[in-house]
This record gives sequence, structure tokens and C-alpha cells, in this order.
Amino acid sequence: QDRTPPWVASRGGGEWLRLDWSLPVAVLDVRLVGAEPGQADIPSGHQVSGEVVLFLAGQEVARQAVPAVAPLSGGGTLVRLARPVAADSLEFRVSEVSAGRAALSEVEVIGQGATPAALAGRPAVVALPVVGR
Repeated sequence: QDRTPPWVASRGGGEWLRLDWSLPVAVLDVRLVGAEPGQADIPSGHQVSGEVVLFLAGQEVARQAVPAVAPLSGGGTLVRLARPVAADSLEFRVSEVSAGRAALSEVEVIGQGATPAALAGRPAVVALPVVGR
């Protein structure tokens, strides 16, 4: 079990957190992981919803609603973008909390270098079967 304390907002909705990086990234997906019940006084049934907003050079370039953020035990919540988006910062804006205060354990940005080729489309995903020997 991860014992790292989660990010906990000072109140419910209206809070936000921001990630910045020095070079643009072609963002493909964002995985949000909510705090587990019992961690940092998070009550059972706790849910956080909001939106992911991506920025490039201070200008908004993409926005996607997140209906509910699952805890790690539920696999977290994957926010899939329709196409790669070049961004140098990300905000998660909390719109609603079902109980207590907003809390997140992890924000994972999945992407690659923001070259024109990287932004042309999503990379192909190849699933290969596993063969036992």
C-alpha cells in the first residue's frame, strides 16, 4: 500500500492543481488516481470530479471533463485525448466532491516529445499474445 500522503485541498470544489514542465510534450492521455478511503481522513464513497485543462505558452489548447476519479484500487481514471496535444502545463480543476475535501494521489501524464510527427496522430498500439514455453 502506498503510504505517501495524497494532495488534499483545503476545501471541496473550486480547488485546482497544476503541473508545469520546461519543454512541450505531445500529451496522449492523463491518468488521475484518487486517494484511497481511510487515507488522510478520506471517507468511504469519496469521489472527485472536475476537468483536465492543457496549456501551451499560457494559452488553453485542450479541455476534457472527468466525471469521477477512481482510487488506485479501482485502477485510477484514464482521460483519453482524441489526438495528441502539445502542452507545457496541465491543470486539474475540481468541480465537485461527494464527501469531505478534494484529494488526489497521483497525476500521470502520458506522452512523448512534441514534434510535428508526434502530433500527427495517436501511435499504433500492437497487442501481442503471450506464449508459454
